[in-house]
Amino acid sequence: MSLHITTILFTTITSFGLGAYIWLKNLKSAITTTFGLMSISVSLWSLGLFLLFQLGNYQYYKITNIASLFIAVFWVHLTLVITRQLKNRKTLLLVFYAAAVSMAISVFFSDLHISGILPKMGYRYYAIAGPLYPFHLFLFSVLVIYGMFVLLEAYRKAIGLKKLQFKYLFISSLIGFPLGMTTYPLAFDIPIFPIGLYLTWAYIPITAYAIFKYHLFDITIFVRKSILFSLLVILVTSFYGMVVFGGQDIFKDVLGIDEFIVAFMASFIIAISFLPIKNFLARLTEKTFFKSHYDYQQAINEISQDISATIELSKLLDLLNRSLKKTVKVNKVDLLLLDKSIGQYREEIREKDKYLSRLIFIRQGSPLILHLIYTQRPVMTEELEQRLVYHQGT
Repeated sequence: MSLHITTILFTTITSFGLGAYIWLKNLKSAITTTFGLMSISVSLWSLGLFLLFQLGNYQYYKITNIASLFIAVFWVHLTLVITRQLKNRKTLLLVFYAAAVSMAISVFFSDLHISGILPKMGYRYYAIAGPLYPFHLFLFSVLVIYGMFVLLEAYRKAIGLKKLQFKYLFISSLIGFPLGMTTYPLAFDIPIFPIGLYLTWAYIPITAYAIFKYHLFDITIFVRKSILFSLLVILVTSFYGMVVFGGQDIFKDVLGIDEFIVAFMASFIIAISFLPIKNFLARLTEKTFFKSHYDYQQAINEISQDISATIELSKLLDLLNRSLKKTVKVNKVDLLLLDKSIGQYREEIREKDKYLSRLIFIRQGSPLILHLIYTQRPVMTEELEQRLVYHQGT
């Protein structure tokens, strides 16, 4: 199998997997639905190319053409939803959908977009542009550029985590769409190498990075549970199959043990070892894939139980220090106590065997304090940096 066929097939599988996975994790979310449909459309786009190159029938290229239109219109829909502009631009989106559907019908029922195939630039089969293909390319380009404009406009106004999410989604589109569009010129006999046949999949790791690092689509917790579940299924299935089927000859012929007894023994071993294995794999996946994610609610509950019997301030500070270091896995913890008499915070610094208070200039109404009071959740470093830059600029 040639390199371009392999990479096209890889794009087909990975795009479908990513899109279906994200969509199924939250069927009620407009964001995950539109991204899922867009990724599945990317998969169909590359599937059409795969069938064209493998079977040499230009009719399969219609799949690619139709899918590309829906990639673009789902992209616009996604950008409007994720930037919360859908309500104000719903009519325009309906116009875009109508244009995409009309063009797709024209592609399906006529040969005016792609009229045939010929050997081009070393490829045995490549599309020949028909008289309507420039309109297809124009509509695709307008939709892609408009979606990128919406996202870039929102990025400039956003702060905090949203700004970072928009940033990486924009980078992903800036990689995927231009690469995909390199497949167009050769259809018009313009000798530009279609690098998109080999690298369109590159948008996937950027999107995956945004999902894991910056909580894009808010499905990180589902990803974590799915990895754990997958490892459990693989391990349990492999062990059972190895014992029951792989060791059948040894147990039955050599030791004289019936195969039903072997299956029962394997099931019994799995039953008593399942929970310890699950806990071990949970720790392993947390350490390997999710070092920066912690169950804050569980940590708060544990700390609350410990401090309920502690009234001495120094012991309480020691307890909080140790617990936070253990839970969040950091080298240093700063504790700030509000001095209500002056409305300022004091930093508790441990020196030798006691704590010393140092007055620091963080007002009770400062952006950081207000943010913590308002959100009631931990602050990500990247989000905090973005908010500080914003407040300093104003």
